[in-house]
Amino acid sequence: MLKHITTATVAATAALAALSPAVQAAPKERPGLDIAAYQRDLKAMLDTDRVGVAAHVSDGRLRWDGKAGVSDKDTQAPVQDRARFRIGSTTKTFVATVLLQLAAERRIDLDAPIGRYVPGLGIRYSDKITTRMLLGHRAAIPDYNPIVNRPLTEDPYHWLAVDRFRTWTPRELVDVVKGLDRPEPGGAVSYSNTGYIVAGMIVKKVTGRTYAEEIQRRILRPLGLRNTYLPGSSTRIRGPHPKMYAEGADASEVYDITATNPSIAGAAGEMISTPADLATFNRALLSGRLLRGPQLRQMKAMSEFVPGQEYGLGLLSRSLTRCGAKMWGHAGTYYGAVSVMFGSEDGKRQLAFTIATGYVKNSPAQNEAFKALFEDVFCGPEK
Repeated sequence: MLKHITTATVAATAALAALSPAVQAAPKERPGLDIAAYQRDLKAMLDTDRVGVAAHVSDGRLRWDGKAGVSDKDTQAPVQDRARFRIGSTTKTFVATVLLQLAAERRIDLDAPIGRYVPGLGIRYSDKITTRMLLGHRAAIPDYNPIVNRPLTEDPYHWLAVDRFRTWTPRELVDVVKGLDRPEPGGAVSYSNTGYIVAGMIVKKVTGRTYAEEIQRRILRPLGLRNTYLPGSSTRIRGPHPKMYAEGADASEVYDITATNPSIAGAAGEMISTPADLATFNRALLSGRLLRGPQLRQMKAMSEFVPGQEYGLGLLSRSLTRCGAKMWGHAGTYYGAVSVMFGSEDGKRQLAFTIATGYVKNSPAQNEAFKALFEDVFCGPEK
């Protein structure tokens, strides 16, 4: 995970891939909340590399907030109420929502070349790449992340003492991939954090405010998401939160990496949130509160991403074999943390969970636990 900190839909959704490919069966009637099943699934997610997990499930007036595991390996203190986690690439859905709102306001043309808004990037094919391509990962811009991230397993002491505290500017991250060979844009989905760094730059050019300010103004404040914020270059997590860890080359070496500078993720994955806040955001998005019909339909226009999953504009979708329920949302990874948020077609039923973990590596049992939780939430108990 340290090698690919914000490639959320590749790493965090590896377990989702265990959910069978999309099917056409009609979904069953949505059942009530099966809290005992959800709690069982959370506990099953915790293996030797997992520290703690917090989750939120809701449907109309029905709501459940659960947790399992510990917040600290040494003290064995339980996961705190309203614990905050780094959510990694789940940030992308917030950024995409802002840009689609700007499109609805006719302040940006999703199909205009990005050079109109951020000239002088020095990226090849800037005259052909559009904002729509950036948001849908079809711009074919190389990902800066595996280039700038020095794996903890190669040089743990330098990373722990220096690299994780460095402040990166968006321009520096984009400059990393300048001059690299790449295909023409507009082809298949090719996940790139760099594209979302550029998307954040477009927000600033169009509005005169940073993407963080626009997310706060347009989403967090109106929805009352008080436990969600964008830390910028601050290395600390405000409020209750579990510690986050990573393993070195020797599996016996475990490092506390809770404090890191999230500017390396920027608009591609810097945010901090809770499961309840993520569910509130995703419900507002899917129900049409944040985007008008035309923009929401564009966001949900999908292309194949990986087997069994499709990607739209900052939004993932997949279906469950057991009942045919289709889910919409995103997932993310960051140093020592995984986040997932998905909702039903109408946005009413929501599942969001965050995990503090040593690294992104799922055992077969954990993959089954992921699958079971999604099916128990969106399908109900198997009959």
